Amino acid sequence: TNGLIDAGEVIIEPAAFTQPGTQQVNVTYLGLTVNFVLNIAPRSAQSIALKSKPSKTVYVTGESLSLAGGVIYINYNNDERSEMPMTDADVTVTGFDSGKMGMQTLTVTYTDPQKKRFTASFTVTVVPPVGTPASTAAVPIAYDSISIVWSAVQGASGYVLYRYNPAKKDYDRLVVTGTTNYIDKGLLTGTTYTYKSRAYKTIAGVNVYGAPSAPVSAKPVPAAPQGLKAVSASYNSVKVSWLAVPGATGYAVYRYDGAQKKYIRIAGVTALNFLDKSRVCGNTYYYK
Repeated sequence: TNGLIDAGEVIIEPAAFTQPGTQQVNVTYLGLTVNFVLNIAPRSAQSIALKSKPSKTVYVTGESLSLAGGVIYINYNNDERSEMPMTDADVTVTGFDSGKMGMQTLTVTYTDPQKKRFTASFTVTVVPPVGTPASTAAVPIAYDSISIVWSAVQGASGYVLYRYNPAKKDYDRLVVTGTTNYIDKGLLTGTTYTYKSRAYKTIAGVNVYGAPSAPVSAKPVPAAPQGLKAVSASYNSVKVSWLAVPGATGYAVYRYDGAQKKYIRIAGVTALNFLDKSRVCGNTYYYK
């Protein structure tokens, strides 16, 4: 009679096939054994598929192809699959032309040990180079601030401004902006800061960067005092006064010297005025 049996009571040997060729299989149940013969075919590749594109898929004309990050699946006749990087010696990628702008379809070819070839494909985009800001300028606007401006680049999606870091001996990214100017605040008075600007264009979700501009430098300094006045205080003295300057810890007072034809520093004060004494009655004096 026929009936179902518990698989746990059946012993099958061998449990796995590790070599191709003819293989006898023994099936034992309750001390009874039967056998049969299988022809085990060698494992072989049947196809390949793309697991991941290379990390870089947008190129500027003239750039070399990079396959880093690209991985393929190799599908076998036993329903298994393995992974292989596109940088492997058995994988080739063809169809890339760095001088031809637009979308390009590249062919990935895997050659197995039996010299059989299997293919898959992916696309990349080649774009024209992004321009460089023709001019960048940095100007101090306060004791702790510098204004940086640069020229627009046609077709740019935005700009990156970099500031030099002496400790790292390299430039740090300061800001990403869609404008062509930026005010760098919170700086140290009297310290020189150096900047570069760089344009980028977003293509297929990827930012393509142009070359950075030439570096420019500036040093934050206090603003010039406003409201400068000079009035007679007596027959031989002149009172000079001015408005406070944010961040200033002191002020230098200069008087024009006709003999030397230049302004000479006559005092350094922390107040907002200075009394210039021992002047000649009737003479005119100029200050800054």
